[in-house]
Amino acid sequence: MGKKTIEIRSIAEVPVAAVDSRTICGYAIVWGVESRLLWGFDGEFIEVIDRSAVDEELIRKCDIKALFNHRQDYLLARSVNGVGTLRLSIDDRGLKFEFEAPETSAGNDVLELVKRGDLRGCSFAFTCDNEDVTYDRRADGKPLRTVHKIRALYDVSVVVDPAYMQTSVDVRSAMQPLTQEPPKPVEPSPELLEFRRRLEKIDNSINPLIF
Repeated sequence: MGKKTIEIRSIAEVPVAAVDSRTICGYAIVWGVESRLLWGFDGEFIEVIDRSAVDEELIRKCDIKALFNHRQDYLLARSVNGVGTLRLSIDDRGLKFEFEAPETSAGNDVLELVKRGDLRGCSFAFTCDNEDVTYDRRADGKPLRTVHKIRALYDVSVVVDPAYMQTSVDVRSAMQPLTQEPPKPVEPSPELLEFRRRLEKIDNSINPLIF
């Protein structure tokens, strides 16, 4: 069997920051929400993640990392077989994550950028088999891909430029609710631009196919 391609999907809502907290939380996946237009080997399509795609068994068998922009050298937290500094839970909305930003340069940078609202959402890296997806066609003629089962989940990431528009990343106290407000366009700050330039100088330790 050949090596499976790691697929990456991203989504966003406006982050909300609590000044006195290092807890970063949000939804990496939201069920039943259509992505923006994506491109793959077979052309363009729109994608939906079904509620059945992720279960507790998947979380318990995977080594899942919380990263910045899917970069292994920007490790923020980790869940190995369901245990670790990265807390994952499943509810009727999607796959939720939560972790305390580490006292590292990456952790401090990401925490500050989330609080400022410069980081616009979350993302996840996964693999699935051909039999785990179905294809249909929307009324406007665009292909609709539904993922019914994710076989492996590699990371959940806080990202700069999301592709979906229905998940959230949040820095908050334990009892503060997640925001449900729609995203508003903002100009990238000088700090974010400098952070991007720094990232470009670092070789990524993985080479996934990004849709």
